[in-house]
Amino acid sequence: MEDIEKVIRSTFMRLQFSGMNLGMGELLDAVRIYRAYDFQNEDKLKESLCLLWCKSDADRLQMEREWKV
Repeated sequence: MEDIEKVIRSTFMRLQFSGMNLGMGELLDAVRIYRAYDFQNEDKLKESLCLLWCKSDADRLQMEREWKV
């Protein structure tokens, strides 16, 4: 569990650094989502985070580049 939370945090920070307009609320929501639901694989988690964090196609492309599990 901790390892995936680290991936969430590091991905969030890289996305934020790259210019995506993300605040601490989005990070906390992402961790809550991860803890609340039993994701069968990382792709489903990435898909959920993309829905939460990505507002445009450019954001989705950036998410694809930064997601490293």
